[in-house]
Amino acid sequence: MPDFQEVNANERVRVLESRYALMRDRLFLINQNMLTEYKKLNKDIKFIGDELKDLKQEISEIKNLLRNIVN
Repeated sequence: MPDFQEVNANERVRVLESRYALMRDRLFLINQNMLTEYKKLNKDIKFIGDELKDLKQEISEIKNLLRNIVN
């Protein structure tokens, strides 16, 4: 059987602190990625909204033109 060394409280605290620091860094990175994606999605949504507004305007102009042609 392998010999297990006793782990004292200081060593345990150090291990837990390193795990905590690693998790904190990962969480920070995830948050940064989420913010980047959020900004990108907002930009895309604004672009789509602007395009939709332009299409509605063009359809309105076409309707008016067709009304004039019919009259």
